[in-house]
Amino acid sequence: MNLKDFWNASDVSWPPIKKFKMGPWTIREGGGGGNRVSATSLNNSNSFFETDIVLAETAMKTLGQPYIFRIGKEEKKLDLTLEKLGYNIVTPSFIYGCDIDRVSNFDIPPITTFNVWPPLEIIKKIWIEGGMSENRLSVMQRSKGEKTTILGRASNKVAGCAFVSVYNGISMVHSVFVHPNFRLKGLGRYMLYKSAQWAKDRGSSYITLQVTEQNKGARSLYSNLGMEVIGSYHYRVKF
Repeated sequence: MNLKDFWNASDVSWPPIKKFKMGPWTIREGGGGGNRVSATSLNNSNSFFETDIVLAETAMKTLGQPYIFRIGKEEKKLDLTLEKLGYNIVTPSFIYGCDIDRVSNFDIPPITTFNVWPPLEIIKKIWIEGGMSENRLSVMQRSKGEKTTILGRASNKVAGCAFVSVYNGISMVHSVFVHPNFRLKGLGRYMLYKSAQWAKDRGSSYITLQVTEQNKGARSLYSNLGMEVIGSYHYRVKF
């Protein structure tokens, strides 16, 4: 799977309110749903002029959003240009992925995970306790692929959740969260198994997710599952 396919699937699986092309850019309206649905990105990795930055800034200002650009590892020209213009790096992240069979063929203890759509109120409550806003929950409702939430249980209590969506054979796992009181019990692993099984049943052949560079625990889990880093990116922001 190439990164272009990944980002196309991302805009369907975790969609902005709207997106449109302007000059060399794709502009996204995020509605407060976070960087991923709000960031402007280049249509071609290094095809722009410095004057085009103003074009993008004007569009983001019109939408009432901070100036934010998503920059892939290969987009060095854009990265250096924005640095020169006073933009700061935020949220360096990795993209992990693998063939879905690598993650889907494992047993899960009984009554540990369930797929549920629409999300139950207890799932929303756990996400909100973990810092997710209502605007981010709205992103899930907009998702256009087949989708579900994964409910995870530990010690006979609802303890974790995740969101999964499938588009064009690619399954994307978002917002994996295990309550701090129930970590180190294997629940994150089981929820990923369940995500992969659900997605495979719907024709997915490849599973992906995104994780911040600083989340070393999650990155270790994904590597141990056989997922590999297939890309990296960060945002540049100026308020």
